[in-house]
Amino acid sequence: MTNHPRRLMARVARAPSRGLARTVALCAALVTAACDDREVPGALVGRWTSDDPRYAGRSLSISPATIEFGTGATTSESFLIDRVESVLTGDGVTLHDVHYRDAEGSAHSVRLELVAPRGPTLRIENHDEVWVRENRAPESKRGGL
Repeated sequence: MTNHPRRLMARVARAPSRGLARTVALCAALVTAACDDREVPGALVGRWTSDDPRYAGRSLSISPATIEFGTGATTSESFLIDRVESVLTGDGVTLHDVHYRDAEGSAHSVRLELVAPRGPTLRIENHDEVWVRENRAPESKRGGL
């Protein structure tokens, strides 16, 4: 009989260890998933510039760990990337939400639209200028989208 007090107590005594094992497994899975999201797609890595006169001397640099906004010829702001979420929308367009933190720990994000068939080119959400990568790495050395 499964409702016998001894069996019930034995089941209750084992429950925390099962719960702990499940919790540990869930945490490990979440950490693994978070690490996968942190990886910056190779197609984004590089220094991007625009020929739009409004952005003369400005740049956007993305490394596997940081995003840097070149705010002038000799000034920039650099941030550590928390994660990148990417969605392929079709026609060679991929949306990348880059999540990063400032020095105070405040969270920020920027949505980048990467258009592969045209070179590739990059657009920042809510901006109309087009950005192109400088010194593009050979295809065999770059990561995928």
